[in-house]
Amino acid sequence: MNNKELIQGISIEREHVNTYIKIIRYFDKYNSFPEPDFVYSWIAEDHLNESKEKRNPNYYSMLILMEKLMELGITSIDIKDKFNLEENL
Repeated sequence: MNNKELIQGISIEREHVNTYIKIIRYFDKYNSFPEPDFVYSWIAEDHLNESKEKRNPNYYSMLILMEKLMELGITSIDIKDKFNLEENL
């Protein structure tokens, strides 16, 4: 596992803090954890809200595309080089 990617991922995934709080509140109220589909829908909402803020409502379409690129062996370095993007993207 790439430690740099893990650290970056943890930082990014902190965007789900509101979902974490929802889980705690749900547990406090019902003394049980929510059904997995509740949690999954809250996370999906987090992503869709974030993508709307960034003016890109197609989060999951982009995610599918990214996963397909990875399957094809295309890396972020390949994309950065092809489009002359900054190194820190």
